[in-house]
Amino acid sequence: MSSRMTKISKSWVVLCYFTAFFCLLEYCVILAMNRGNRTIANWIESASKIFIPVFLPSFIIFYFSICYTVSK
Repeated sequence: MSSRMTKISKSWVVLCYFTAFFCLLEYCVILAMNRGNRTIANWIESASKIFIPVFLPSFIIFYFSICYTVSK
């Protein structure tokens, strides 16, 4: 049982790192693109404003539902 939970917690950490890296990368891209092509920068920023708030709660719900089913 503990090896399953270890694998689950490792996947949680990896996905948290991925999410933080994506947010930081998106911020850097927007800052770099604001100097040049503002239309693409505005599109990326508006898409990220929709994607990140939808992704985070859905990821948490999905993750804990898997943890609940695995722990049984």
